[in-house]
Amino acid sequence: MGICILLITTGKEAESYITDLKNLFESVTVVEGSTKDELITVDDIIEVTADCFGQSIHDVLGDGRRKVLTNARQVIMYLMFQELGMSYSAIGRKMGRDHSTVMHGISRIENVLDSLRDGKFMVNEICHVKGKLRARISSRKHG
Repeated sequence: MGICILLITTGKEAESYITDLKNLFESVTVVEGSTKDELITVDDIIEVTADCFGQSIHDVLGDGRRKVLTNARQVIMYLMFQELGMSYSAIGRKMGRDHSTVMHGISRIENVLDSLRDGKFMVNEICHVKGKLRARISSRKHG
């Protein structure tokens, strides 16, 4: 996973958020490989996410506006939508939020994930170009 998180925050907060996001998605990768008999629940998503973000379930589901809490809520909403196929309204009811808040939260996480993928691609391309430039300079010196 690349690290390009300008849409979320900057500095140390970004590093912390990236670490939390990586840990969360590593914890929940079981969902991708699970069978119908190993269904993950809404409560599983909430508990694992709260744990990965180092927050209590009560705080994550509460009204607090600290960035870590809003980020955790948005990840929960995204996972409920992607992994469980829940509607915006159903997620909103479970989270105590309006469906438009859910739509915004899911969109924000999708944008972050796209940025991470784009960032990884750009880092790879830049490294590739730098390698070719070094090779060209080296061949000029020795040729």
